[in-house]
Amino acid sequence: MILVTYASRYGGTKQIANYLAKVLELEGLKTQLKQVDDVVSIAPYEHLVVGSGLYLGQWLEDAAEFLDSFSMNLGEKNVWLFSSGPSEELGLLKNSIIPPHIELLLKRFPVKDVAFFNTQISTKQLSFDDYLLLQGMQSLSADASSWQRIKNWGLSIATNLKPALVTGDIVPPSLLGVNPRN
Repeated sequence: MILVTYASRYGGTKQIANYLAKVLELEGLKTQLKQVDDVVSIAPYEHLVVGSGLYLGQWLEDAAEFLDSFSMNLGEKNVWLFSSGPSEELGLLKNSIIPPHIELLLKRFPVKDVAFFNTQISTKQLSFDDYLLLQGMQSLSADASSWQRIKNWGLSIATNLKPALVTGDIVPPSLLGVNPRN
């Protein structure tokens, strides 16, 4: 089973996590969607997709704490990470799509892949301080959500997890016990 878990400040990361869970389910994979705060154990899951919104170039505290608290067991799992936020947040990360405080945690367990997705910002949900900050970053009017990129990333996870017969790859008849000459 795959746990898709997230920390979201204004709902964009939640939408992405929900969409990824649906993509994985449509590919025939059993998935459970939870906020990081609602996860008490990762034991029932073989695979984890963990996402966090970025705020000033950092993962949200709840998501970073999730990785830290389960870091001893994450080495036994297949783990994918994603970050989301306005495109300017990616610029704050400099040469990596992983915030520096998360990079330290990643030394404790392997990660299959990492992605960054732009999210749409709704001014109705922002605190006044965040509104002023993002207005200065020119992120308020752009709907930069890239649902096709998110879908493709989810499909790449599914392809990584599913055996050849499930993914629809062409399998030689001899492997299926069929002799094509008969």
